[in-house]
Amino acid sequence: MSAAAGSLTARLLELFEGQEAPGPWSPPEMPAALHSLLPWRAFDEASGLYVNAGSTGFVMELPPFAGIDGETLGALAGTLADAAPERCTLQVIHWASPRFGHGLRAWAAPRRDAGGALARMGEGRKALLAPGGWRRLHAGGPPFTLSDHRVFLTACLSGGPGPSAETALGAFRRALEGTLASAGAQARRLEPDALLSLAAELVAPDVAGIRDGGTERPHRRWSPRDPIHEQCASPGRALTVRPTGLAFHHPDGEDVAVRVLSAVTFPEVWPGWRGNALIG
Repeated sequence: MSAAAGSLTARLLELFEGQEAPGPWSPPEMPAALHSLLPWRAFDEASGLYVNAGSTGFVMELPPFAGIDGETLGALAGTLADAAPERCTLQVIHWASPRFGHGLRAWAAPRRDAGGALARMGEGRKALLAPGGWRRLHAGGPPFTLSDHRVFLTACLSGGPGPSAETALGAFRRALEGTLASAGAQARRLEPDALLSLAAELVAPDVAGIRDGGTERPHRRWSPRDPIHEQCASPGRALTVRPTGLAFHHPDGEDVAVRVLSAVTFPEVWPGWRGNALIG
C-alpha cells in the first residue's frame, strides 16, 4: 500500500471511528416551527394578489377534470404557455383531500329531510363513509380511501408587489379564467380564508378525523392585521426530523410522518380523456 493510500485510509478511520466521528443520532432540540417555513405574508385586496417572502402571486382552484377533449386541453396548454409572464413560476397541486364532508353532506341532506326510510338510509350511509378519509371502509377490503379531489394552480413573480407585476399577473389570471369559462368550467380565486383552510389541511392533518371539523374542511377566518403565515399553524406545530424521515409535530396529539413518493417514469403522451384513470 502506498503512503498516500495509507494516509487516506487512516483519515477515513479517524472520521468514522475516531474522536471526530459523529455521535448517536438525536432529534433537534427545537424543531422548526411550521409557520416560519411558509412563504405567505399578506393579501392585497385591491389586486387579489398575495405578497410572499420573496415574490408576488395568486392562487386559483380549478375543477379536477375527469375527462377533457383535445380542443379544451390544447386551449388550456396554449394559455399556460403563451399568456404566462416571463420568468413566472407555475405550480399545479392535485390535492386528494380526506375532507370530503361537503359532498357527503350534499348527498345526505335531502334524504334526511325526506324522513322515513330515506332519512335512515342517508344517516346510515353517512356513518359508514365518515371514517373513509384516512382508513379503509372495511377491515378486509381493498386499501382505498375516500377523497375530495381538488386542483390548485399558483403563479408568482419574484420580487415585491408593483404595477408591472400586478398588470402581468392580472392579465394571466384573466386569460386562464376566460379559457376555463369557454370550456364550461368554473375557476375560483382562492381568498385568504380558503387559503388558511387549505394550509390547515396540508400542515396540520387530522388523522383521527375527530379534530377541526372531522370530514368538513377546516374553518378559518383571516385577520388582515397579522401575517398570513403566522395564521396557518399554531405556534406548537413544528416540522421535526426522525431517523425514518420528517414528521409533523403536534404538541397535544399524535405526530404524523411525512411520506414522500416519486414516479419512476412518466408516459410521454397522456390523453386528457384518460384523466379519470389518475384518480385513486
